[in-house]
Amino acid sequence: MMRFVGLLPFVAGCVVACGGASSSGPSTAKPSQPQLLPSIDMRFVASDGVTSAVGVVVHADGRVERPGKQGARIVDGRLLCDDGSELVRVEANGDVVFAAQVAAHLSNEGVFAMDHHFGSWSITVRDDGDVELTTKHEGKMATHDLRWEGFRPEARRTASLLSGFLSPSFGGAWCGELPAKKQ
Repeated sequence: MMRFVGLLPFVAGCVVACGGASSSGPSTAKPSQPQLLPSIDMRFVASDGVTSAVGVVVHADGRVERPGKQGARIVDGRLLCDDGSELVRVEANGDVVFAAQVAAHLSNEGVFAMDHHFGSWSITVRDDGDVELTTKHEGKMATHDLRWEGFRPEARRTASLLSGFLSPSFGGAWCGELPAKKQ
């Protein structure tokens, strides 16, 4: 029970924040890289048992919507705001860059990990779409209160990144509401 109580502020914060070609000759083409942030139709839903709120909707074409907020698009491992500014990006090594600083890490397995500033914690999305939070002090906690509807494992990196990025640790930052750049 105590572990669940520790998860309630996180849930509340998320509710408020949320064809090929063939050739007979040898191929000289480079093997395709897997997408850094694959897009499928899915939505991030937070529920307190009585009401549910959709925090984010991801479309297969890369569009990302948050109710009442400016839209964004996933492009080549970056989340770009409709005005063209970059909200967050994932480097090839998994570093998550926000406001020109490495803020977290996203593993190839889809684990979003934050190790400094706010304590050690990580988020991943399980095969059933439920969000799993692991903290240094409390261990693993899975919750049906935060989940991705329409989730498929091939989009785990995208779902985990957005789940972590929408956490209170990032202050609910979104397009059009970015912190001022330091001079």
